[in-house]
Amino acid sequence: MDYQTPRVPSGKSKVVAGVLALFLGGLGAHYFYCGKTKGGIIMLIVTLVLCGIPMILAFVQAIMFFVISQEEFDRKWVYSPSESIPFF
Repeated sequence: MDYQTPRVPSGKSKVVAGVLALFLGGLGAHYFYCGKTKGGIIMLIVTLVLCGIPMILAFVQAIMFFVISQEEFDRKWVYSPSESIPFF
């Protein structure tokens, strides 16, 4: 899927998203922060059903937030259509 990324910075910090994913990832806090409400709800439900196992996924996402560029973060996590729920 190729979508246009605005040249204007989003104002969302990849570091804040990474910290949220690291500490509150099982609750989907990083998805809610990035404006991905559907992804946050899915993460929350899956974490409750699987007794916290998806927190491993959130840990991997936190590491990813810390190593990608701010532009890549904006493109993939903030400006992507809300129908697409990025996991990696």
